[in-house]
Amino acid sequence: MAIERIKHEPTYITNKFEFYYDSYDDENRYSNYEFDYVREGVEYVIIYTTFKEEIYMDVIRNEAMHKVENPTVFDQYSTIQASSREIYLKPYTLVLTDIMRKKDSVIRYFAKYKLDKHDRIFEINKLDYNSEANFYDKVSLIWQLQGSKENILLNNTKILENAEKIFEGIEDFLDPLEFYEEEITPYEEIQEKLGRLQTGY
Repeated sequence: MAIERIKHEPTYITNKFEFYYDSYDDENRYSNYEFDYVREGVEYVIIYTTFKEEIYMDVIRNEAMHKVENPTVFDQYSTIQASSREIYLKPYTLVLTDIMRKKDSVIRYFAKYKLDKHDRIFEINKLDYNSEANFYDKVSLIWQLQGSKENILLNNTKILENAEKIFEGIEDFLDPLEFYEEEITPYEEIQEKLGRLQTGY
């Protein structure tokens, strides 16, 4: 067993009927056998291995204990990992090309890590969105690019409101006017070009 770290502060003390010793394996946990329960008030440490195991160790007896119920977040992580290979998704920044800007809309993809207690959202690419990433919640949005400012604001706001129902936090994460560019008149365009010539830029 390769130990990654040991957690012992603050001091951990067992509760009544919280743990049992190795005397009975998982197959017998819910049978008619009597559990070899760990008594209340026993000091223990938590050991994390490089194989993503979480072990509760009785300090006095130097013996491993098992939780009777209510698996921890780390337990859930280990269960998921045992059933499939973990895939890590990387944040992606969408950069619109001139061709993309001429389209009415673009499809965007977002994800958040299931074990992140802060529920942080980040954008991902299409390839990662289509991958079998069991550790992530994902959502796709049809993001409007063309139209008046009012129309873009209205449609993208509705898209975010609908997405919020299944992907909490996305409304606060995105600006409905992201990628919107204020249209300028031909006169304003000429004035801008003249200004550049005068300044040398």
